Amino acid sequence: MNQLKKHIKRLVPILMLILVVTVLPAAAAAEETGPAWRGTYDEIMLWVNFAILAFLIFKYGRTPIKDFLEGQKYTIEKEIMGFEKKRDSVAEDVRLAEKALEEGEARFARIKERIINQGERKKAATIEDAMQQSRMMIEAAERKADSKIVNAIRNFRIELIDEAMDKATQRLTKEVTPDDDAQLLTSYMKDTLV
Repeated sequence: MNQLKKHIKRLVPILMLILVVTVLPAAAAAEETGPAWRGTYDEIMLWVNFAILAFLIFKYGRTPIKDFLEGQKYTIEKEIMGFEKKRDSVAEDVRLAEKALEEGEARFARIKERIINQGERKKAATIEDAMQQSRMMIEAAERKADSKIVNAIRNFRIELIDEAMDKATQRLTKEVTPDDDAQLLTSYMKDTLV
């Protein structure tokens, strides 16, 4: 901050001189009514003023301008270093993001493979369960069919026995007389009482 004040104190007289040197010739040029040599005089004064201005800038402005430019150089160097640090930081962030992306892709591939394996195991288990269920259903159907066959055979025997009994009863009633019936009854009673 002190250097800036120092530079400003040095620049004020230079700026005042520049103002005076540029305003006076302009005022003189405003008066166009003059002798013929006035144009040559104005041009010479313009070069003299330029030489004075160049000398003053060189003499008094060299150090402040040099200090100013060095300060600007330092400031710009700091900004460039800051930008380079930011660039390096961003590059590191990009590298980390790329690494995380690669790891994420690898993790995604592992998860995908695990899900596919689980799906295949579930599929195999489902197929095995379905096959076991179908075996059980076939066995149940076979048992049911066997049961129906056994029941059909039993019913057929019962019907056959009933039919035989009916035929035997009909035949016995025709062939057995009431005397034979009485004799069978007495014989049965004797056997059961004894």
